[in-house]
Order: sequence, then C-alpha cells, then structure tokens
Amino acid sequence: ANVFLNYTNSYNIPANALPGVTDPRYTEIDASYTTDMSLIYEFGEDAGPASNVQVAFSVQNLFDEAPPLALNSNPTTGGIMFDPANASALQRVFQIQIGKRF
Repeated sequence: ANVFLNYTNSYNIPANALPGVTDPRYTEIDASYTTDMSLIYEFGEDAGPASNVQVAFSVQNLFDEAPPLALNSNPTTGGIMFDPANASALQRVFQIQIGKRF
C-alpha cells in the first residue's frame, strides 16, 4: 500500500488574468492538498487460475477535495473556476488494473 500527499502552495495570478472588473482579492489562490492511495495484490504461482495475477486499486484525491477557486479569463480554458495547471476538475478518481504474467 502507498499513500501520497500532494501539496500546492498558495500563489498569486496577475490581475489582468481576472475576468472583467473583478475584485483584485481574487488574485490570491489558496494552498491546496490532495491525498492519493494505491493498493497492489499479487497472487502467487500456486493460485490456480489466478496464478501470476496482479490486481491494483488506486484512488486519486481520496478525500474528494475541490480545487481552490481561481477566476480566469483565459480564452483556451473558457473562464473556468480553477487553475488547470495546478488542479484537476475531476476531483476523486478510482482506478482498477488487472494484469497476468504468462
């Protein structure tokens, strides 16, 4: 099992990156953190049909933390409410992987 803590420090964006006439206090973006976890189990060679099978389960953003509010007027991002360079809109993501060695 692995657990990872991801941290992004608070930072400022230029006032001219804010949409329209927006309060300048929105130039400061809050710090954020997410926690990721992964578990891997390997069946041994004597496990019958499951022999040499590896099962991996992982969760990104285990506690479903929302990205910090970041107003922007970037035409490529369409004025979304977070910074895609430092956060993800997906929030919590589950993954399962199954593999077998022959």
